[in-house]
Amino acid sequence: AVATARPDMPETHLDFGGGSENFSQISLRPLTPSASAELLRELLAVSELPANLTAEILERAEGNPFFLEEIVGRLIDEGALVRTGDRWRATDAATRISVPDTIYTLLAARIDALATAEKRTLQEAAVVGRVFWEDPIVHALPSEPVPDHLRALERKGFIVARPTSSLHDQPEYSFRHALIRDVAYASLPKTRRAKAHAEVAAWIENLASARLEEFSELIAHHYASAAAGEDIDLAWPDAAQREHVQRRAFESLLLAGAGARRRFAVAKALELHEQALKLARSEPERLMALEESGDDHDSAFRGDSARAAYLEALAITREQPALNGDRARLCWKLASMLAERPGAFARNPDPEPVDDLVNEGLAVAQDVSDRVNLLIASGESARLWSGSEPFGQGSKPDPVPVEERIERVQQALAMAESNRLPREIRRAQSALRLLYGIAGQYELQLKLARRQLPSLEQLESRLDQADDLRWLAVLSMRYEGRFEEGLDLARRAFALSRDSNPHQLMHATFPILEALYYMGRWDELQAVLAEHVHAFREDPAVECSFVRDGPAIGATVMAHRGSLADARELAKMLPDPLQDIASASAWQARLAVAMGDPVTAHKICEGKALERRTYGPEHVLANVQALAAIADLAALAECLGTARRQVDGNALLGPWCDIADGLLKLSGGDQDSARAHLENAVAGFERLGVPFEAARARLRLAETVEPPAARSALASARATFINLGAAPLAEETDKRLSVLT
Repeated sequence: AVATARPDMPETHLDFGGGSENFSQISLRPLTPSASAELLRELLAVSELPANLTAEILERAEGNPFFLEEIVGRLIDEGALVRTGDRWRATDAATRISVPDTIYTLLAARIDALATAEKRTLQEAAVVGRVFWEDPIVHALPSEPVPDHLRALERKGFIVARPTSSLHDQPEYSFRHALIRDVAYASLPKTRRAKAHAEVAAWIENLASARLEEFSELIAHHYASAAAGEDIDLAWPDAAQREHVQRRAFESLLLAGAGARRRFAVAKALELHEQALKLARSEPERLMALEESGDDHDSAFRGDSARAAYLEALAITREQPALNGDRARLCWKLASMLAERPGAFARNPDPEPVDDLVNEGLAVAQDVSDRVNLLIASGESARLWSGSEPFGQGSKPDPVPVEERIERVQQALAMAESNRLPREIRRAQSALRLLYGIAGQYELQLKLARRQLPSLEQLESRLDQADDLRWLAVLSMRYEGRFEEGLDLARRAFALSRDSNPHQLMHATFPILEALYYMGRWDELQAVLAEHVHAFREDPAVECSFVRDGPAIGATVMAHRGSLADARELAKMLPDPLQDIASASAWQARLAVAMGDPVTAHKICEGKALERRTYGPEHVLANVQALAAIADLAALAECLGTARRQVDGNALLGPWCDIADGLLKLSGGDQDSARAHLENAVAGFERLGVPFEAARARLRLAETVEPPAARSALASARATFINLGAAPLAEETDKRLSVLT
């Protein structure tokens, strides 16, 4: 005969099977995921269940066929699953799966039937969690043979011993099913729960002292569970003990949240810090929790939420002079965030609050580090005034000359170096790098970026490392045309930015896209573009140029390939440049040229091309391309002087100036001079390794040479266009070749 029975049947019914000599046992393991899915299909015959509902049912059942049947039955009873014809389908009531009372009743009855000592052992284990260790239960039940009880509970199917342990020399177990743990935990008196949680937290702290950050969330969970219970007064009648537990809960939540933030688990960090805020018993504690929340949002480029948290914390410090040190720190944190990352906000921050925060902080700052950081923020705020750079700028002219802002940051750098403050040294150098660009001192900007590279490994944050690599990638490509080097640096930045946040990821993908575009590796570009677009949809922070220009580059490639519908779809992700000329980028202008609308490109760039700023040479380049496409030779001649003066700000600008000169000479009938300039343009683009630009220059060159040389130039250009998939230009070249033939 064959029969099913629970593992404890031979112990509770000694005559079961005619005695232990007359039967054998076969343990039934949980169903595999595929077997569970097959059982679910059999239970419902023909069904149309959403994949997420199916997954949740299987997850709740954890391979237990009885639980699976009961959950399905409960869903049917509640109207969450209904039969339509011969098919089962889910209704709106299926948004949440509740566990049937029959399962709770069954498990509670099994647990109540245990011997008292075994039940207490199971309850204490449930406090530790789904996974637990032997030692804290021994501490909780010092007079009991806990190892024997655990073996008995394993025989009875409540728990299982795990083959390895996450804690050295600590036997590790887990509950066979999450619901067993839940029912055992619910059966423990609340006052004992609170004390047990505190004991477990202290035990983990003591045991894992060298790995506290690894276990910080678990420690925080136990202390918070101990402190947040309704019966905390009953658990700890002594006020001093109660306050100690509450303080440890608050401190451990702050620590765990900061650890989660370092792992880029921002949602978890915010959850933990929100718990800490609820447990805060004083204004200084509220300040700490709010500042941590601000740091969380800041790390994920959520500028508006970070600003709200910092301002609430700052308001607390303004009421208490004893908190002036915190006040100074919050002033520079908020000022720096506004000035360093304007693209993290829904709209560009105004510059005046930054200077106000700097002045407020300097008035109370005593710590050298705070003063240094405030001076750095004062310099960085230059980017929020008009004429600084294309993103983050405001509408008002900076009342402070950029040279004065540079002087402030140089003063901060000297203070940081003399006081050996490595983080502040790096921040000051990054601010100077920004200011040199705003001042049009491109050589100094690039030199400083290169100077930061050898000390990269000394930076604690891999995102800081990624930022330095990204900036050097961008600057080396733009100023020197080192696209291979830029691509390598950008890929290193991308590797460091993995698993961080969407905004940071786009910071790293942008220079890769720019490098691949100019290097003519357009097929390879598509996979990177997909990552950028995916991140963009999660965080469409179009105020940031690195975010905005990814889709612009991708759309430009598609336009050159003749896929205008796809190009328009990508372009729709960006603001209409004509609605906000002030913030429209040079890449949006290049896209307009590629889409056959050079007039819009000229409108975008005309004003910015006149300024020797970070963005100036980029807009000069796009403006030259637009005017050449329009064939407005008078405007091109007028622009050429400005362009020649800014060639140190863009490596491609020199060859494009040669194209402009060639077109002007050709229009004046000087074919020999035109040919010389266009040959220089081709040679310049080839030297830089930008095949698309070289091919387009050859199209111009073919107009200035004899038919044999023209055919050669056109054939070479055609081969490049075919290789790039630039079908419209390849077809245009074919037409010109057919005429020559």
